[in-house]
Amino acid sequence: MARATLAVVLAAVLVLSTVAFGATAFTTATVERQASIDVVSDDSGPLQFTSGGTGITEMGSNGELNIDVGLLGGTSGINPNASYTFGNASADGASSVSASDYVFTFNNTDSVNHTVQLTYTPDNSIGANNVVFEVYRLGNGTASGSLATVKAGSSDSFTAESDKTYHIIATFDTGIDGQTVDTSSTLSGTMNVSV
Repeated sequence: MARATLAVVLAAVLVLSTVAFGATAFTTATVERQASIDVVSDDSGPLQFTSGGTGITEMGSNGELNIDVGLLGGTSGINPNASYTFGNASADGASSVSASDYVFTFNNTDSVNHTVQLTYTPDNSIGANNVVFEVYRLGNGTASGSLATVKAGSSDSFTAESDKTYHIIATFDTGIDGQTVDTSSTLSGTMNVSV
């Protein structure tokens, strides 16, 4: 008899709980939440880009980092049949470097590591070695070599550790190690950084 009573009680509880949950269903709902999404300059975003001291970068009026050799005083570009390196690869792994050791820095301010892919797409047909960007990590004084090397028309990736700074140097070549580019052409293009 106790078993039958227990079965009836359990069945009653099951029916009552089904009715109780079924009675709380709704047909419409409206929920409002506030959102704060500011647009900030490249040196203040979650992926921070900071201009170096080589003289070829600036923060543009829209807050984007611009790379322009024409920013060097009294110049509008680089010489034909020449090679210029901006930055210092020997600063690799240093715990601190001079601003003249890099074209720009990249900092992942997120709390997790990210794989970062860099691509340089030239505006014109040029050789891979005409434009080269190399990524090095600011660290504890131990050199680790280039973490990524991005050449014109190609891409490369590296793992950007949380809250670590990486410095980028650039080499622009108009014919010594790359394809010959004369004064009627340009090495201009677009750097793309994706995470």
